[in-house]
Amino acid sequence: PPAGSTLPRLAAELPVTLGLLSPYGGVPHLARQITEVVEKYAVDEVEVVDVGGDVFARGDEPTLLSPLPDALVIAACATAGVPTRLRLAGPGLDCEIPESELLPVLGDDFLTLTGADTRGVEHLFDWHPSEASALLVAAARGERGGCVVQDTGRPVVLSDASARVHRIGLDRVLERNRLARALYEQGAGTLDDAEKTSWEVCGFSELQRERDRSLRLRDTASPEISVTEALHGLDAWLGRLRAAHPGARYATFRCVAEGLGLTGAAARSLRTHLVRDRPHRYAAPLFAL
Repeated sequence: PPAGSTLPRLAAELPVTLGLLSPYGGVPHLARQITEVVEKYAVDEVEVVDVGGDVFARGDEPTLLSPLPDALVIAACATAGVPTRLRLAGPGLDCEIPESELLPVLGDDFLTLTGADTRGVEHLFDWHPSEASALLVAAARGERGGCVVQDTGRPVVLSDASARVHRIGLDRVLERNRLARALYEQGAGTLDDAEKTSWEVCGFSELQRERDRSLRLRDTASPEISVTEALHGLDAWLGRLRAAHPGARYATFRCVAEGLGLTGAAARSLRTHLVRDRPHRYAAPLFAL
């Protein structure tokens, strides 16, 4: 509290060890952290996992929103000199680089997730708000069609390719991702340095966008809005959503909650009510329109 991070609970419930990488020391400090983890656990290879594919962006795509964290990690792995591969899951599911742009350059080295692969994590989405990961689970479970997500003006389309996990070498990622390559070559020593590089390469900073979004939510979110009031306004909101996106079949629960003005515990309570009271709308872990 008050941020409401789900990382501690994820660390408790996932059957793996979670560590947190700090970006504040820039690429050199991230590289040291990665090296320390590699030595502590005596691993031979690092696998960077990205859901959606913005890690494989050039940096000039008009739909790109959040390239910096991925680029920092890629640059740090290159700096650390540890054998590294990228696992790119769910091409296009982060609503940044369209699937149609990614698939021609990803190659054929991939596996396809199924519903059986999701059973151990499906319950996490009762409270974990990650949209791209929820879309990956839905795709693996066989859901297909458009899904409206928070913070974008267009639905993400779940296709047969959405359940794929592509494997790509670090050299190919650095060759394509201009921001990661610039961070690696410059050795950005602080997060501020990395943000300046993002402005230079991509023309924007997602950190500034998050600062602005935080202020916007603070100014517009009404703490007086109760879950009961939000439920009363649900059908009207859904009508507007369907009118804006007539081809969409789903929405993420985060999209529904924030569309109704709810965040944090209130958003989780709304989800519980919707799953219980409208089970025909529950296409786990998405809300069916």
